Amino acid sequence: MYSLAVQAGFALFLLHYCLNIIHSLYFHPLRRIPGPRLWIAFPVLRHISAVRGRLDLDIPRFHAVYGPALRFGRDEVSFITPEAWNDIYGHGHRQLPKVLNSASNPMDIVSSNDADHTRFRKSLSHAFSARGLQAQEPFINTYVDKLIAQLKEVAKSQLPADMAKWFNLITFDIIGDLAFGEPFYGLESTQYHHWVATIFESVKLFPFVKMKDTYPTVFNLVSLFVPKSLLEAQKEQIAHAREAVKKRLHNSSAYNRGDFMDSMSRNRGKDDGLTEEEMVANANILIIAGSETTATLLAGTIYFLLRNPDTLAKVVTEVRTTMKTETDITCNSAGAKLPYMLACIQESFRLYPPVPTGLQRMTLDSMTIAGYDVPSGTKVSVHPMGASWSSLNFYAPDRFLPERWLPEVKSDPTSPFFFDKREVVQPFSVGPRNCIGRNLAFAEMRLILARLLWNFDLELCEESLAWVDQRAYTIWEKPPLMSSAADIDIIIAGLKGETSSASFTLAPRRGFSPKIRGYTDGLTGVEVVLRGSCPRPEAVLDGSARMDIQITTSGVYADGHGGDVLYFTSLPQSRVFSYEVSGSGDQGKMVIYAAYETQNHAEPTPFTQWTIKILNPGGFNLKGLTGLEVEWTETGRFGVATELSSRGEREGSMVRVLLTGGNGFLGSHVLSLLLDRGYSVVTTVRNHEKAEQIRECHRLHASTTQLRIIVVPDFTSAGAFDECFKSDAPFDVVIHTASPFRYSVTDIQRELLDPAISGTIALLEAVRKSAPSVKKVIVTSSFASIINSYKGNSWVDHIYSEEDWNPITLSDAHLNPLNGYRASKTFAERACWEFLERENPPFSLVTLCPTLMFGPVIHPLRNLDELNTSNQRIRNFMVGEYKAEIPDTGTSFFLWIDVRDAALAHIRAMEAPGVANKRFLLTAGYFSNKEICEVIRESFSEYRPQLPEQNTGGGGYPPGGLYKFDNSQATEKLGLTYRTLSTSITETVISLQKLQN
Repeated sequence: MYSLAVQAGFALFLLHYCLNIIHSLYFHPLRRIPGPRLWIAFPVLRHISAVRGRLDLDIPRFHAVYGPALRFGRDEVSFITPEAWNDIYGHGHRQLPKVLNSASNPMDIVSSNDADHTRFRKSLSHAFSARGLQAQEPFINTYVDKLIAQLKEVAKSQLPADMAKWFNLITFDIIGDLAFGEPFYGLESTQYHHWVATIFESVKLFPFVKMKDTYPTVFNLVSLFVPKSLLEAQKEQIAHAREAVKKRLHNSSAYNRGDFMDSMSRNRGKDDGLTEEEMVANANILIIAGSETTATLLAGTIYFLLRNPDTLAKVVTEVRTTMKTETDITCNSAGAKLPYMLACIQESFRLYPPVPTGLQRMTLDSMTIAGYDVPSGTKVSVHPMGASWSSLNFYAPDRFLPERWLPEVKSDPTSPFFFDKREVVQPFSVGPRNCIGRNLAFAEMRLILARLLWNFDLELCEESLAWVDQRAYTIWEKPPLMSSAADIDIIIAGLKGETSSASFTLAPRRGFSPKIRGYTDGLTGVEVVLRGSCPRPEAVLDGSARMDIQITTSGVYADGHGGDVLYFTSLPQSRVFSYEVSGSGDQGKMVIYAAYETQNHAEPTPFTQWTIKILNPGGFNLKGLTGLEVEWTETGRFGVATELSSRGEREGSMVRVLLTGGNGFLGSHVLSLLLDRGYSVVTTVRNHEKAEQIRECHRLHASTTQLRIIVVPDFTSAGAFDECFKSDAPFDVVIHTASPFRYSVTDIQRELLDPAISGTIALLEAVRKSAPSVKKVIVTSSFASIINSYKGNSWVDHIYSEEDWNPITLSDAHLNPLNGYRASKTFAERACWEFLERENPPFSLVTLCPTLMFGPVIHPLRNLDELNTSNQRIRNFMVGEYKAEIPDTGTSFFLWIDVRDAALAHIRAMEAPGVANKRFLLTAGYFSNKEICEVIRESFSEYRPQLPEQNTGGGGYPPGGLYKFDNSQATEKLGLTYRTLSTSITETVISLQKLQN
């Protein structure tokens, strides 16, 4: 009887649960707002995502699939339109109450009711007013001085710096001083105060608290998995705040600075004053909100700048030429005189909001939000990242393009940013409960960033290239942001001279001779930016080894051709000049003629930018180097000296590139990298439709001379590349990616072998005959040219490297398309090296042999049937093609690489020294179809019904083992690091979702 009662109770529970799911999906008032059905049916999935730090990454992904309104839970809706901000948070309507969790403190300004919020805001208003900020600026400057001093010491040591940590140290010191009258002493100790460390830990508790509030009856079980350190961290955080407030109130007579505590204690004891517990609660929230978020934005801005060298050069130039001295950089001047730097900050807010999560409100009645009918009792929010990352709101939303924030683009219909919905980015929220610290945060960001860019040349370290791939728990879980910092004060000692400036705007005159001195052992690079019309500089260098000097000009420059002086408006153009200094110490001298524009070839005009970089590729001891002297002499017109041609290969200075196959899976990624790095590109496609597709994808670049597209219908025809070399400027490098990779062919010779072999040789021959300026040709080959087709997976003791060649024969190539593809890559690459040996052309050759490539699709497709072969297997999992069983991974291709890493290898092969006439194996490691399936299952719950069951066999590694591989040459010489398989597959699926829609 008891057993029957238990069974009946369980059956009733199961029936109730199933009916609840059916109601949520088909009868709920929110049923018309789209969203992932599994999350709506099983809300625990959103909590699991939050605990994993993935929720704020999943929601933008869902918005990309389901549109501007997203239902991601039973009663939770996210919006990404500008109108939703005012509808949810703005003025002019009854305020929607916040959705608070049980850990919220109603005594702080964030979680309080409307009446208390008004009282708290009033008590703090003086400290955050313009007058209050003016009074606080000296305190802020003190800590910025300390930061700069500490980073100068790091620069002297030539060790990399964790910029994320340094930004946290300074912002916590500033907010600690403003809140309690003393800092956390992080800048002095270079370590986090214990309180600061507890803050980082306690924020991870938020998802568990939310889960507890949603499932209180089962949370006792869940709480067993909550790390005790998180619970202790939250308690310690409040205890630290209480101790600091008591200490400050006890010594209140020693302070009268107009800071936060002065402001909060002003009306203490009165009806509208704050109690001590309210001060503790608000001090604690101010410490978190006023430090971590500012540090996060600064770290994000530096990361994006260092990942975009052209943008970095622009903002550095703006700071160092607008400000005459470092003391000119103030909170006000950094805001009023540096518009491009402010645009960089705004773009960082868009791509990397310090608080990435949506701030939920509860609807009290049925209402309309952004045109959608929303019933009462619904949790609604605008999701910052979902809005900022959406192509519905921004052109090229995944790219760092500060130009979209410049005022002029708003009134220019021809700008690709004209239709950007900039008002959707509201990092400080809107309405009566917006962030009270907006002015202070902006002041800190502007001042710290401007002084940092004034003082240091920064470079991102390899280990931080993927730094932005992070988890989020209301705030980001930031890993170290490692950067090398070159201190301008040290490296350019003596350059400041009478003007006390690290940069100059020069008028042509005799006798001006700034000197660069004070080099130290181990110097690897020096960079100086000089702006002005710079006729006839002389560069003189003393030393004891061969040195290179790289001169980069941008703006308007001159060049020589056929004895004439030609003037161009251009993107950055670089040349490297090499010369020898004898072992006896004889002085080496080189004259570098300036590039500048004249009005009617008469008077110079002052807007050419020069970057002078001393390179030391040999790693010589430069302690005895006396310095580099730049002397400006003469005025007026000048001739171009023919003796200035470079000696040796101009590694790292290629500026004009011919790229074949710019519309392909790999070629489109290579094209984007080239354009983003400021290279001038001519790319080839097979028809006019593909040319228009590229123009549409790269409207900003196609509207200038930076990008030119040429149709070459048949690579194998005579003179196919003639039109490519009718260029207004000579090419420096050729990248050949165009080659078919497909197995659905009927004529192996015509569709695979001829395009690969004849097309490649035709291109090399055209370069030799028509492009004498080309110094390097990079050819995309394949691991298919390395792996032994006859051994397959059985060669388990072999280590594949660049030394291996596929022994496939021509007769075997015609047996099937797989053999045909492998033979096409093998024969084409061998033909390249034979051409090099036979013809001895003036250019060097690099061949890159990537393994199977996965990764996001960024080139236009008419339909998914045109998807590249490697990504097709991912799509097959998504659509249920492999639901019955997981197919074998392949006959021998168990190695893979992300297409973005392969594309970067092409850029590195262009820029890296010492890679001429080399072959590179490109791989991130092993993969199997079963691993792909599990990544999709883990990251995309909506596809689980289409996937094979977890215990389904097949798709794994061969039981007898696999061959080995050695990719060390690409790692060492090209500096490659690789994305993980999980990251690559996840981001590939997201890109395919966008294509499906």
